[in-house]
Amino acid sequence: MREADRRSDAGRPGVILLALVIVLAGLCPAPACAGNEAIPLEAFTARGPWRLGDLAIEGLGPIELFLLEPRLDSRPRALWAPWRERPTFSAPRLEGDLALIRRDLEATGHYDTQVRAEIVVRREPSASRAASSIEPGLVDVRIVVATGGAARVCSLWVDFGGAILPETEEAALLTKLPMHSGEPFAEAPYRAAAETLARYFRDAGHPGATVERRARVAAKEGCVQVAYAVSPGVTGVFGPVEIVGLADVDADIVRHEISFIEGQRWDERLLDETADRLRGLGIFGRVRVAALAPQSDGVVPVRIELAEGASREVRVGFGYGTNEGVRSTLSWSSYNFLGGARRLTLTARIAEITRAVDVGLVQPHFPTSDDTGQIHLQLGRQDESTYIDDFTQLVPRMDFDLGEGWAANTYLGFGYDSLSGVSESTKEALGPLSSFQNAGFTNRAGIGLGWSWADQGDVGRGVTLGFSSEVATPWLGSNFSWVSFVAQAGGYHRIAGDLSAAIRMRAGSIEPLGTTPQIPLWSRFYAGGITSFPVRGYARRRVGPMSPSNDPLGGRSVVVGSVELSYPIFGPVRLVTFLDAGDVELPAWTLRFADVQKGTGIGLRADTPVGPVELNLGFGLDRVAGDGLVQFTFSIGDPWG
Repeated sequence: MREADRRSDAGRPGVILLALVIVLAGLCPAPACAGNEAIPLEAFTARGPWRLGDLAIEGLGPIELFLLEPRLDSRPRALWAPWRERPTFSAPRLEGDLALIRRDLEATGHYDTQVRAEIVVRREPSASRAASSIEPGLVDVRIVVATGGAARVCSLWVDFGGAILPETEEAALLTKLPMHSGEPFAEAPYRAAAETLARYFRDAGHPGATVERRARVAAKEGCVQVAYAVSPGVTGVFGPVEIVGLADVDADIVRHEISFIEGQRWDERLLDETADRLRGLGIFGRVRVAALAPQSDGVVPVRIELAEGASREVRVGFGYGTNEGVRSTLSWSSYNFLGGARRLTLTARIAEITRAVDVGLVQPHFPTSDDTGQIHLQLGRQDESTYIDDFTQLVPRMDFDLGEGWAANTYLGFGYDSLSGVSESTKEALGPLSSFQNAGFTNRAGIGLGWSWADQGDVGRGVTLGFSSEVATPWLGSNFSWVSFVAQAGGYHRIAGDLSAAIRMRAGSIEPLGTTPQIPLWSRFYAGGITSFPVRGYARRRVGPMSPSNDPLGGRSVVVGSVELSYPIFGPVRLVTFLDAGDVELPAWTLRFADVQKGTGIGLRADTPVGPVELNLGFGLDRVAGDGLVQFTFSIGDPWG
């Protein structure tokens, strides 16, 4: 090595050290690096102008800081924008920020919160070269928060204002309140409890029900005495309905969606139901259903304010899910197509597994005012690991709202499927090669029945039940003959505080009839991944029997189940832990516990306007050879839907 090179190498550690010092000097807060004296905010009287350098907040958790910082008036320059000028510092604004922090913490019951601020001067103001202006000084701010303990509800009293409730009903209502004696006090559940009481009476025939609330705080004892006084008011009935804002839409379309009749006992839930039904039509950009002032005889007029939306809409969507990979959607919709609130939609969907074009026509209020008729024509290709299926489907369907949480549907399905890419080992595993069919018509008739219940006073409790059956028969022109049954049940319950549990199960069986020797591949049951029979911890369709070529065979029987625990961690985001299990068997009406494949893991779930969004990390406990230990899944929508 030449001498010059050796000298250059010898100097590199010094250069690196100097660069490191410069970087650390830029990152190190001035109070720590410069040793400047910290001045309490109340003692800071130096004349400005000043600019804000660093701002540090101590004593709050990361989530609290994330929610708080965007609301502060005193915010430092963003780290990602060092070219921007530092913001102006104002002591009165900082005092306002301290008051904001105190209010936020008092709202969660921390009444003995101590909040103080210290200021460190990094650079004094100085006259500029032009001598006509002053160069602002630079300060750092440190906010220290000491929250102390949270106050608890030491007593909770409710005066029902003379209304007499059955003892069991009163106890159930008090249990549903979001605030109870002995729990930490917070303003949000304190206000929500008042609304829960008022809403109970408004849903039970008292349109003018109001609730006064009082909270007496003893900060030193950490105790809050809470009292509510209910004024039920007179009983009422629904009065005449006024509809405003219509231009091209016929008023009869709106009247069809009204969930109450004039003279019916008042129930505010029916206003919400009416608004939801009107929004569901897709033809209104704004919907407001409101009660007007009750008349002296208890009659309550209702006003429905509407703003018609665009009659046609084009949507383009892109997304990703581990079930289908990258996907894109293009749709065109015509709302109020030919009148009558009909909706015509043309949709093209492209994904790694499914590529299809769908034409759908939805007719509300058919065959009765509470029912909906629709028809869909779909052409596409499904590219599974076992086969490639080119298919055509025509499905006319009717949905019936039976009330009290009950719903039913009936439909006909006319389809033609043509398979390719099926391995010889897969064909042999299903039976004699002579019985395997690559193509044919699957024409069928189906029915479904479902019931759901959710505790209106406690969103943490609910139950769902469902049953469906299909029959494929030559009477409808089918090349195959079989009957299938699918049943499901689920429930969720808040265990303690915000911790919730959910249990779900779905099972199905399909039995060939007549001379049909084998259920075709496209009609069989498959489980695993995020599918209609989900088992997290496994890839798509990787639960159940496999062919010698390691392709899913599907089966005539399937059972899947799931147990979940969830807890809110940030806004609408919940942390989920789960244990899923599933079994797919070749014969019908069969379950072998020894073949059940289990998966467990953790995930995040958030409720969004487009449905629940899930991000899961699952571990298959009974995976077959060749499957990965860890399965990452991302999905939009509930597969148990």
